[in-house]
Amino acid sequence: MGIFTNMNVYGQPFIVGAKKGHPNFNEFTLENIVELTRKIELGKAKAGDPVTITNQQLLVGIEARLGMEAWNSYRSNYMKLPQLHVFAEAVTEMALSNRPPTSLFEVPIANFAASAVASYDIRKPWPGTASHTNGNFQVPFMRITNLLDDAAYTGNPSGYFKSSTNSPFGPLVEAPHFRLYTTNRVRFFLSVLGGPDNGRIIDFVNLDDLKTVLDIGKLLRPQRSSQLAGSGPNPDDLFWDTNRVGTSGMTVGITNQIAMSLGDLSYSKDDGFWRSSSKYVPGDREQSIDEFRVFCGTNQIGRKPIMREPASMNHQAPFSPTRRIRAQFSWLANDPLVHYMNNDLAPNDAAGRTFPLKEPEAIPVNLVLTNMGSIGYPNTMGEVSTNQHGYEPWGMKIGSALAYNLGVKDPNVRSSDDWRFPIVTSPTNYFRFPSIGWLGRVHRGTPWQTIYMKPIIQGYEKNTGKLVPFIDAQTWKNWSYSIGSFPSQDYRFFDLFTVAPTESAARGLLSVNQPGEAAWAAVLGGITVFTNNISDGAIAAPGQPADPYAQGYTAMLIEPGSVQLSNIVASINFARTNQFDVGPVTDPTRPQVTYNFFQKKIFGTTNNLDVFERAGDVLNAPLLSSFSPYLRGFFKATNQIYKVFVDEAVERIPQQIMSLVDRDQPKFVVYSFGQSLKPAPHSLVTSANFYNVCTNYQITGEVVTKTTFRVDGSLTDTNNPLRAVVESYNVLPPPE
Repeated sequence: MGIFTNMNVYGQPFIVGAKKGHPNFNEFTLENIVELTRKIELGKAKAGDPVTITNQQLLVGIEARLGMEAWNSYRSNYMKLPQLHVFAEAVTEMALSNRPPTSLFEVPIANFAASAVASYDIRKPWPGTASHTNGNFQVPFMRITNLLDDAAYTGNPSGYFKSSTNSPFGPLVEAPHFRLYTTNRVRFFLSVLGGPDNGRIIDFVNLDDLKTVLDIGKLLRPQRSSQLAGSGPNPDDLFWDTNRVGTSGMTVGITNQIAMSLGDLSYSKDDGFWRSSSKYVPGDREQSIDEFRVFCGTNQIGRKPIMREPASMNHQAPFSPTRRIRAQFSWLANDPLVHYMNNDLAPNDAAGRTFPLKEPEAIPVNLVLTNMGSIGYPNTMGEVSTNQHGYEPWGMKIGSALAYNLGVKDPNVRSSDDWRFPIVTSPTNYFRFPSIGWLGRVHRGTPWQTIYMKPIIQGYEKNTGKLVPFIDAQTWKNWSYSIGSFPSQDYRFFDLFTVAPTESAARGLLSVNQPGEAAWAAVLGGITVFTNNISDGAIAAPGQPADPYAQGYTAMLIEPGSVQLSNIVASINFARTNQFDVGPVTDPTRPQVTYNFFQKKIFGTTNNLDVFERAGDVLNAPLLSSFSPYLRGFFKATNQIYKVFVDEAVERIPQQIMSLVDRDQPKFVVYSFGQSLKPAPHSLVTSANFYNVCTNYQITGEVVTKTTFRVDGSLTDTNNPLRAVVESYNVLPPPE
């Protein structure tokens, strides 16, 4: 079987580097609109008899609204001559199910599909954000698809839905408990068309398994307490109350619908709630009420002349309530450079289903739906969603605990233009990292953050002794939608890379488990650090400093024997004896998984881990970066943090020392001595009691070996226990 090179698999992203300056996919939205209308028909055994029969018909309508946008999040206009090509596609597959009242299981009853495709060229500059217009957004499509148009629900497996004109009314049964499940696939390509870069891919998004669920049955029933006819504060809720009235089998909702049709409710005359079927027929509503009252054997309340009782044995209630339910879902990039995986765009529950943008709700039937969420507009979310984050760089969403949080964002990266990645200066000069610490300048793939070289703890509360995290585990999960990307995972990188040209050149590095100040002074002493020198008064004005890199810092050296160096070493020793990891909190009473910190223990014991297992673990020392004694203002919520701090200054010390330190690599050497022997002459006993016993040997050969063992494994990982591995084995030559 050959290898197919021209196929793409949904959900398998391309590897696209985080490079500044290019527009990109920004958001895909799905809005589900479900409408349920209940019609009631009363019947008699024969004309003139009292009403003895009540039947109903439930009409269902489902609408899917799909939207997609791309964004040039940079200030400058973007243009790749001669033009750009955009291809965008979304496919939504839906399954509607019902859980009968006597069953614990859902029954699938219908499947639907909606799609939207756009393919077009951009032949003029793509405006940047400096234009202060919405032109920096490209909207490939906003598509509305009617999947089910007022079809009558029969409850019959041979055909759950029929045209409302061909479906008779049926007996009163409990309202169905519908759920609507969707699975979405999204593709977006942005490429250069023509010119020297023809065919070059600017952005490629390939998402699959974007799942949602809408519990229609839950929203169909009012969440408030039930009310009898005429006594409820919310008219819409009154008609969907499923509580029974006595033993009649009638529900409160149906009773209120009949009362509304009889004109017995104050809402019967409210044009905002029940209008005449035609504005050209004045009094149509009042006439319908009187006809229904006469059929039911009661007096007219409307216009004259007096109506005769109709000869028909069935009459439809003139008022039919409609429940309109809306659920909005958005897969939205927070950081424009982070948009290639499902978890980059929206939070999921334990089953992998996307949380809605906000709680699904029943909305007024006469509400005009004019747009699809934020498609075509900047989305900072505001208070719209408690689950999801919009565009939130440094300082965005003032008042949020994350607006100026060094643990989740790089400081003062306020827009896409503010990234300062290492760059190639010419086509033939590829950037080479001068030290391992420069990894901290590489985007780590979570919103607004480069590879993390800061701590996860900041110390203990003085009075309680309780750990004070620098980044709360649950806060991180809510921010990035994935606990697996927790920043301390980056500490592992520093064992994978080296700038040493050969293995022998890496010898003589300082062990991160070295506790002595003198040893650390050999590494820290004499390196340059940045200290913020601009006064609080100078940065109090809006927009100041205009450039913290140029205005905010002075370089200085770490002096051996200084108080600052002593405090840094003390911080390293503190971090070594207080190591923490994150994990799920087991609590069966909580509806969803939460996360917290746990102190690392040596496997098989109750002892706290007190050695760094990786070189990068030293980065958990607070005073090496975020709490550096050379940075002013961190322990106060000042403008120094808000306006002056930059990642290159905060991580300046780790950037310079990570190539000079190493983890411990326990090794031991075993020398073994061996001899070959033979019986010496006349050494065998010939007496009967000890016949042939050798009493002396002659050495015929000798060997000496040297074996070097390396200790691999972890003190904390049960799947990777400590073990000795032979690193080298040599037979030593005889001495000359």
